[in-house]
Amino acid sequence: MENKKREPRPSKPFPCPKKQLGLPVEAAVAPFEPAMVFGLTPSLYVKAGSFIFGAYGVQMLLVPSNMMTDHFEAHICAPATKYTDFWIRGQSVSIATVVYCMTKLPEDVAAKALLGLSAGIAVLYPFNAKFGYLSSLEVKYPMHYVPEALMLGLTVAGVLALK
Repeated sequence: MENKKREPRPSKPFPCPKKQLGLPVEAAVAPFEPAMVFGLTPSLYVKAGSFIFGAYGVQMLLVPSNMMTDHFEAHICAPATKYTDFWIRGQSVSIATVVYCMTKLPEDVAAKALLGLSAGIAVLYPFNAKFGYLSSLEVKYPMHYVPEALMLGLTVAGVLALK
């Protein structure tokens, strides 16, 4: 086989200006910036969601009976008891842990996790109570609009923040 000299490759149509200046190629690569929809970044979404879930966690810790009395008709369903207070108060620790972890994870990972959490809670709690596809409950309006709006809003915001 004959040794032929390779012709040089044509240069790229848009040469890297930093490379031409003698700077390292790594300096030419811009860090990943998430796209913003309506100014909503994954970081802002995680902060807002952490605040909302944190407020729920504090309420569960300090006034657990309100989770029953604010959202369900007491004369139709069982009233809040020391047993419902017990498990609702205990759930506040789970929420506090989730909020803490959300603030320590990389923002893109935390935003995906928060989206899953928000959508899951929306399906299993306020919308299940409203539409009764898993449970038949008598919810109290207008108060029950609050978790419906918050969980729907957090879910939609998560989708937009991750675009």
